[in-house]
Amino acid sequence: MLYDPFRQPRATRADLPLLGPDAARAYLAQVRVQALEVLEDAPVTGSPLFEEGFVFGMVAQRRPVPARRYFTEALHHDVLAGLTAKPKTLPPKWFYDERGSRLFDTITTLPEYYPTRAEREILTRQADEIARLTGARTLVELGSGASDKTRQLLDALTRVGTLEHYAPVDVSHSALLEAGEALCRDYPALRVTATVTDFETDPALPAPDAGPRLVAFLGSTIGNLDTAQRDAFYTTLRGQLGDGDALLLGADLVKDPDTLVRAYDDAKGVTAAFNLNVLHVLNYRLGADFDSRSSPTTRCGTSTRSASRCGCAPAAGRR
Repeated sequence: MLYDPFRQPRATRADLPLLGPDAARAYLAQVRVQALEVLEDAPVTGSPLFEEGFVFGMVAQRRPVPARRYFTEALHHDVLAGLTAKPKTLPPKWFYDERGSRLFDTITTLPEYYPTRAEREILTRQADEIARLTGARTLVELGSGASDKTRQLLDALTRVGTLEHYAPVDVSHSALLEAGEALCRDYPALRVTATVTDFETDPALPAPDAGPRLVAFLGSTIGNLDTAQRDAFYTTLRGQLGDGDALLLGADLVKDPDTLVRAYDDAKGVTAAFNLNVLHVLNYRLGADFDSRSSPTTRCGTSTRSASRCGCAPAAGRR
């Protein structure tokens, strides 16, 4: 069967029609040609991708089209929906191209940006206990990025002697590649498999026989989802978790607006550059003509019922 993971939840896919033998062979041949075209541009020579067993890229049987085209179509859909809405919105996942990922890594080191620092302190204190309680053979990280804080969990699970497999999941090709190569160097006995996907609709968890699995969803990324999106995400994730598996969720608490503004509108302007970078993404991926020199505005809000949310948006749109 063919399906779009962005629009067809896993629970509905069993009802989709199956391809006939001839149509399936023709489609697989097309996918093979397109995958080889992507691999021709992939910088794999002389890197730990092959030398140390780091598996990177699409999992062929789980991806209906090559990643480049897959994400371009999804981006186009989200831009049409988000920029015609009131207020205008864009899912945060589209901010993380190569430049965006590097800018965000810089943001996490800024003194104003407290979430990364606070989460690292918690993991320093609790990683050994988490490892003891879960006994995980496989660590899955959703929205893994640079996999920096993850090393505390990797070290703790290694100390208890259970860890065999690390499976980072992210929308950023470049972030997975850079982090995976570093992890393969530093953890040569660890099996590392990376998947480029939108974990909101397809967490891409390894098979249950790789369990017990610990799924880490850190960085207060859950705050990027509204109530309906969170419900859908938790439902999808619950359907894939089994007995003995565990979820480690990192979430921020409600904060006063001044704290949020400092964290998301830093004095050096790194966050402003990160937010404006999404316009570069739209211009490059979709052929748009946004003015990326616009000055961003910052809007924050708090709620007694949910985590605080803060976002930036360009003050001007298209030229």
